[in-house]
Order: sequence, then C-alpha cells, then structure tokens
Amino acid sequence: MLLLLACSTSDSDDSSTNRHAAAVTFVQRFYDWYVPLGDGPTVTTRYDSLARNESGWFTPALAAALTNDLEVQRHDTTGDIVSITSEIDPFVASQDPCPRYEARDGRDSSGRVVVSVYPVCNGRAAAKPSILVEVSVFGDGLQISNFRNPDYATSDVRQELANTRPASAKAIPRP
Repeated sequence: MLLLLACSTSDSDDSSTNRHAAAVTFVQRFYDWYVPLGDGPTVTTRYDSLARNESGWFTPALAAALTNDLEVQRHDTTGDIVSITSEIDPFVASQDPCPRYEARDGRDSSGRVVVSVYPVCNGRAAAKPSILVEVSVFGDGLQISNFRNPDYATSDVRQELANTRPASAKAIPRP
C-alpha cells in the first residue's frame, strides 16, 4: 500500500514542501487507521493485522522486524515478556495510548522525511511529540521505515523489533 504522491518537481523548495506535506498526511492516515484497532500492547490482533494484512504501510525491513517480534512472543513458553510489542506499543511509545495522534512537522533527515507525532489525550495535544516517524519516499510512494522516541537519542524501534530473541536466548551464562 504505497501512497501515491501528486507532487510538482518544478522547484526544489516546492518539491520539498510537497514531500513533507505528503509524508505528514500519510502518517496521519496511518494513525487514523491504526489507533482505533484496539487499546494497549496486549491487543495482538492489531499487530497481526499490520504484519499480515497491512504491511504495505511499512518498508520490507520494518515489516520483517515486526513479524520477528510477533513470532518470538507467540512461540515463547516462559511466560516472560520477551518482545517489544508485548511490553509497549512501539508505534505510539506508550502502554496506555491516547485516543488520537496528530502528525505534524515533516522535515528531511538522511534521505527520509521525519514526521513528529503528538498524542492527543483528553482533547489536548501534548506540547511535544511522543514519537518520530521516519518515512521513506519511493518514486511516487511512501512507506514508514522506522519509529523513534524523541526522548532517547539511540531509540530505534525497527532495530529493537528485529533483535527480539526468545527469553532463553537472552540469558547470559555466568562463569
């Protein structure tokens, strides 16, 4: 599911502005679709839906990382929290999501457009974003390539999802 852009490339500034606006609209559409699917990180059906039916929102690397995380949790027999998606909703950076999220402020970063996403709880948008969504532009289409928490410089949801391993594999033997 790639969002087709209707951008003019006649002027570099106009093109950049159009790309940013298209990325913000794309991210807002994602959150408008995603958030109502369920509450909290224990609602695996929305993750399953993303991984199996709606993975077109994501680049192949992010879709594969989400699938990895889901499979690790699904096959774990320890009863421990062994995956990112079982602990927190990585797409809203919260265990207790707000009923709405607002995408704003597209800017260029390393060949992608980064969109700031603000939680809207009790009818008020937060003063600062809770998540930064990286959007890759592919010709005339867009896909989400990563989610980052703006409060942590090293935050990288795609890498965290991809690195999820069963609890038994996480144990470090002591000498």
